[in-house]
Amino acid sequence: MIHALVPPSPRPDRGAGYTEYAAVLLLVAAVAGVVITSGIPQGVGGHIDAALCRVSAAQTDEDCEPGSGGNGSAGVQGLRPDPGPAENPCDPLCEPYSRPGPDYNVEPFPSPPAAHPDDAAAADSAAQYDTVDIDDHTSCWLLLLIGCTNEVYEAHEMLAVAVAYFRDRQGSPDAADLLEHFREGSGETYQISGDKLVGDIPEFRDRVESDREDLGRSAVLEAQERGITEPTVFPLSTEWNAFGRDPANPDQGTYRNNNWWYALASFRYSLTGEVTVTPPQQPGGEWTYRVDTQVNIKKYYDWDPDDHTALKPPFYNASQWTHREMHRTGLAQEFWVVGQSRPEIRYGTL
Repeated sequence: MIHALVPPSPRPDRGAGYTEYAAVLLLVAAVAGVVITSGIPQGVGGHIDAALCRVSAAQTDEDCEPGSGGNGSAGVQGLRPDPGPAENPCDPLCEPYSRPGPDYNVEPFPSPPAAHPDDAAAADSAAQYDTVDIDDHTSCWLLLLIGCTNEVYEAHEMLAVAVAYFRDRQGSPDAADLLEHFREGSGETYQISGDKLVGDIPEFRDRVESDREDLGRSAVLEAQERGITEPTVFPLSTEWNAFGRDPANPDQGTYRNNNWWYALASFRYSLTGEVTVTPPQQPGGEWTYRVDTQVNIKKYYDWDPDDHTALKPPFYNASQWTHREMHRTGLAQEFWVVGQSRPEIRYGTL
């Protein structure tokens, strides 16, 4: 079972102090004649698809073509550690039990592993949320006129434009929905469609099918080693496996779907279910297996606080650090993304 992280509520007056604080600074500067400056943020601008690619951690404009080298992820993404076991007890096959007859799915599927690789990032994210005053990012200066600006606040305002662009012009509705959920700042766990994710990304669907075949063959080999002579069920739960980056080349993506690349880039998945193994009816015959599994998706949607690289689109100028500061000031909030597909059945022989 996946337990949602319950975040603190966003401040009801978030960002409201910006105008009042700026007015005070104007008065002080006018009276004292002192230039107050902590840097003027660059103009807001940009091709929003490149911006969100940068949000997904790609390093250059060229990297922002899905699968072309962007190391793609809005960061590692996950829940606080669950109180359950830290290791997967199935690994991935659980202790088998006999099931004569065709009555499948009598027992519930096992749960995915309680521990997730993004747990530490999620715990750090929860600890950092709403710990910085938005006014700390206000910059003021005195030349002929006194003015103030706030790059984090302004970038947050421009996220609405980014969301609209992704939904209406880029044709990436899931990327738009996730970015909007971040901007709205509830921090609630966001549910995606596991069936849609599997169906939209052929490379991922092929990976899942390969995993199912491997699990079926592994169950047959385990049954043979145990000397099993009757139909037997192996419950299963795999570890949280990574998908989205090429393991041999971490800077390369492994799929080319714009919508999900901009939405998730890399993510983790686990298969849960069971394998029913049936020995041959005649000596020397084939073993058969039935794999009945569902796909579980889990990722923590967060931002790299160490990436200060500025984006260069015409109307959206920010970095991953800027987005993390939206979280730390309570303007926006990072969150878990989870999904689950419907169970599917595959048959095979060995």
